[in-house]
Amino acid sequence: MTAARATDSEFESVTRDVNYPVYVQRGLRTRVGSITSSAAPAYRYAIIADATVANLHANELRPLFPPDRLLLLTVPPGEVEKTRERWSSLTDE
Repeated sequence: MTAARATDSEFESVTRDVNYPVYVQRGLRTRVGSITSSAAPAYRYAIIADATVANLHANELRPLFPPDRLLLLTVPPGEVEKTRERWSSLTDE
């Protein structure tokens, strides 16, 4: 079971195993690059999305990351595709 506590436009997701922030805010996509690099500094980033979501938002998100340090990976649309097997097919290659 997941619970969320509101603090303005930021929520903390509280699950049995891990807590992490969830941001809900108008225009937040324009800051996703800076939020990501601040929360998880890394040399490279991967965005994993289903093909429908990628078609809608990838062009807006790409410029928010260093161009040579972003990998966009897609899976077919639908919840049935969000499996450990699909994840490993993307990340273990």
